Amino acid sequence: MNILVLNPGSATLKFAFYQMPDLSKASAPTDPATVLASGIVEPIGSPQSELKMSVAAQKPIIEPVEASTLVQGVEQIIRRLLAYLGENTQTPTAIDAVGCRVVHGGARLVKPTRVTASVLDELRALKELAPLHIPAD
Repeated sequence: MNILVLNPGSATLKFAFYQMPDLSKASAPTDPATVLASGIVEPIGSPQSELKMSVAAQKPIIEPVEASTLVQGVEQIIRRLLAYLGENTQTPTAIDAVGCRVVHGGARLVKPTRVTASVLDELRALKELAPLHIPAD
């Protein structure tokens, strides 16, 4: 399973793309995930946004991207990550799941939670707790 993890900030969008071990073949249930790629889009909301991405032991990639919103930043990460991995490596290029760090989940959202419409509504109601990290939209 390949998991894209996002960490949105007030002006940045960090990410890491992990390949999880096959637990049926793992030597131990605690075998670590393999980091296939990681990076950042910054600054979000600027015409001079850049994607900085490291893939395995290869030279880091730095290129301009359109990221006037966090959503555009996520789109750029997915598009460029999958394109780069597909063209330049032998690693898997499917994203099987996406995780997103939330800076403050209030009293109820305190552990990993599947995102549903009601969870999104709850997060929107918590905007005041971290206004730069939890956009209203």
